[in-house]
Amino acid sequence: MKPSHVSFLAVLSAVFAAATHDAIAGTAVPPDVAIRAQFFPGGGGEWMIPEMAAKLPKPWTARISADGKASQATTFVTDPRRSLPTVMRPGKNDPPISAKEMRAVDSPRVKRLQVGQRKLQQIVQAIRTGEFFALPQELSSPLGFHTASVVLYITMDGRTRQVAFEWPNDRFDRPGLLRFWTVWSAVTRAIPSPNHNNELDYWTHAVGLRLPKQN
Repeated sequence: MKPSHVSFLAVLSAVFAAATHDAIAGTAVPPDVAIRAQFFPGGGGEWMIPEMAAKLPKPWTARISADGKASQATTFVTDPRRSLPTVMRPGKNDPPISAKEMRAVDSPRVKRLQVGQRKLQQIVQAIRTGEFFALPQELSSPLGFHTASVVLYITMDGRTRQVAFEWPNDRFDRPGLLRFWTVWSAVTRAIPSPNHNNELDYWTHAVGLRLPKQN
């Protein structure tokens, strides 16, 4: 490649990076924004074997408010017989989890943190870019019971919406999942998951959907 071409590409990259930075910096964080992200690993009999349960992905819930205050609650399975309601999100055909079952689960470990303004702006921009509030509430048609799932519950600009993606499934909304991923990855960049942010891509790569890498 000629030096002039190299310098032109370098300048173009710098201009694009500066424009992206300015766009994010100029994003206002609405005062009513509230975000909840949840991961349920699902599963079956393996949760009843302590040695296997310890190696499975950890279920967690993260919350972020407009002032940047955030928390992440992670359940570490110490007694699998008591923890099943927490790790397996009820499927559409499952009986509801009783209050007694919910009281019996292991207490999650909660960490509190402060999300910086730039990361908040990135999340807000992702919500708008991904047109989150226009997504269907269910991005997939799950197979069987006790499916794994990722869920986003977001309030912003006076609107509230919950969107979920479950697997295994027999079909899913491919364009919708990519838009969901835009928001999910912005949230998990602000609050990394205890599973090294592998909740979505380990499965979607297996079915041929290549998701953008998180930075």
